[in-house]
Amino acid sequence: MTTIPLPLLLGLALLAFTAVVLLWKVLIGAAGLGVAQWLLVQAADDNAAVQISVFAVLALPTVFVLSRVLGTHHRPARARESRFVYGRKENVV
Repeated sequence: MTTIPLPLLLGLALLAFTAVVLLWKVLIGAAGLGVAQWLLVQAADDNAAVQISVFAVLALPTVFVLSRVLGTHHRPARARESRFVYGRKENVV
């Protein structure tokens, strides 16, 4: 078995600590949502409709917020703007 070098171990611990410090609100929120889901699924006694609704109710707003934050939607280009300025016939000598 190989051992992890101490500087690498300390560096990884520092990165993990930094991630927890910067993302503590997200981690607390995710833990709270996870506990709420677990409690509802355990109380449902294998009811598929309750399980689907519990997971979908939290998944859909999460996807919506992440798509807004990450900017995955693209704006359409304006009709008058051309990306290829040098490819126009009037610019060719």
